[in-house]
Amino acid sequence: MSKDQHQRVVQLGPYQLGPRYKHTGEFGRIFRARRAETGAPALVLQPTARQAEDAPLTDWQVRLTSSVAPAYFALEVERPPTSAHPVDAAEELGFMVEDAERVLQVAMMRPGTLEFLSTPPHRPRESAPRIQSRRRIALAAGIGALVAAALLAFTHRASPGVQVVVDADAEGAGTGWGGSGNVADDVVLTSATDTEPIVLARPMPKSPFDNQKRPPCKKPVEVEAFGGCWVPHEIRAPCPDDLYEREGKCYLPAAKPKATPAAVSLQPLAVQSE
Repeated sequence: MSKDQHQRVVQLGPYQLGPRYKHTGEFGRIFRARRAETGAPALVLQPTARQAEDAPLTDWQVRLTSSVAPAYFALEVERPPTSAHPVDAAEELGFMVEDAERVLQVAMMRPGTLEFLSTPPHRPRESAPRIQSRRRIALAAGIGALVAAALLAFTHRASPGVQVVVDADAEGAGTGWGGSGNVADDVVLTSATDTEPIVLARPMPKSPFDNQKRPPCKKPVEVEAFGGCWVPHEIRAPCPDDLYEREGKCYLPAAKPKATPAAVSLQPLAVQSE
């Protein structure tokens, strides 16, 4: 029996997860996957506890289509929210497309992604119990549809030697979205590589850290972004793991200033005599 037959398949929503991309930082876990019913290739984002503040506001399921002849681009709603405030529904639709775009940007810079997405549908050999996710089916379906539509726009040539592995402790072992805690740990994958893996920078989070300095920021040493103060670094993207990337530049979060004790006078206090 081959190595692939021994691998345990983990299912997230309607998708059976494959190899996970390494070094995706604060963005979450990005997997190559296939839809269980059809075997269609997809990219699936599974947020971790670090992305708790980016939880979806409501459910959406859409399909994106890009056509050469006749020339058009379409966003088709397959399943709208059943009960949601109009403001929340509109915001979540924009956030979903934005997250899908970021997933696509990360994945398409990795060797082998375009080849995987271009493969014909085929059903995985095994199935596994369905794993519930607070991110739900809508985001994963939207990402898969966006990837399929964007294939016509990408001509990035892949190179051999990509390292796609499961890294259980990279973003907190046993910590998954919605408390499942075992999605990444259950995926047993190995892959040979003859080159160093491509390392992408961590995108700047959308909200400041608890111990990060808030505005007003000390200019020009610090800049304000996403409600926090950041210190620009001379290194340019791709940034190392200790830095965060925004618009091609690398940044460090500015720490909150520590409270300084009040000055204590060494002179004796004057005593008034009665």
